[in-house]
Amino acid sequence: MVRVADSKFVIPLNLVTECIELPEAFSQSDAAAFMNLRGEMLPFIFLEQIFQLTPSKQNRRSIIVVRYGQHKAGLVVDQYGRISNRD
Repeated sequence: MVRVADSKFVIPLNLVTECIELPEAFSQSDAAAFMNLRGEMLPFIFLEQIFQLTPSKQNRRSIIVVRYGQHKAGLVVDQYGRISNRD
């Protein structure tokens, strides 16, 4: 489960390849961007902008790297893992 702003989403674990910290250089980016991940260009999207959610004030954000077939992409989230109802 991931949290973006005040919303929670489920990402199937069999699609997740890794979770990395979002570099600060991308914190104020457009809805989509690219980064070099160990020599490979990784496209990623900010889910808060895609779903038109109120931007989070969270300083530390993460990219969930997912793979579907031969394709990889990153999803920017505020929190991942065990998320309680209080969060």
